Amino acid sequence: MASPLTPKLPFLLPGLIAWIEDNGCTPMLVAQVDVPGVSVPEGYAKDGIITFNISSQAVQGLVIDADAVRFGARFGGRHFDVRLPLTSLQAIFAREHPKASGVSLIGEARECAEAQTAHVERINPKKKGPPKLRLVD
Repeated sequence: MASPLTPKLPFLLPGLIAWIEDNGCTPMLVAQVDVPGVSVPEGYAKDGIITFNISSQAVQGLVIDADAVRFGARFGGRHFDVRLPLTSLQAIFAREHPKASGVSLIGEARECAEAQTAHVERINPKKKGPPKLRLVD
């Protein structure tokens, strides 16, 4: 049996960002803030959702890996290190053309969550019941 594929999102997201910027637009990333591991500045979310300008001019040190999107940005004149687990991502779009460029990331985020669960289960398999011991003569 072939091993499961890794999630696509860490590979797709940089391409979508590049496509938006290559078209002279501003990439905007939408995330859900109530997901474990989210680190965002307080007071910027609305109804549990936060939207970031993730253009190369707006953020520093953008890193997209198998677990999260990380970057530094300024909020109210102060630096903040943002961490968005892939499972928190909702959408990406070009600010200048939101309807024509919007891509939902919900399915991809769900795929990431399922892959993380499967990985944890492979590492720490659940034991089923007490150990079965028998007396040997």
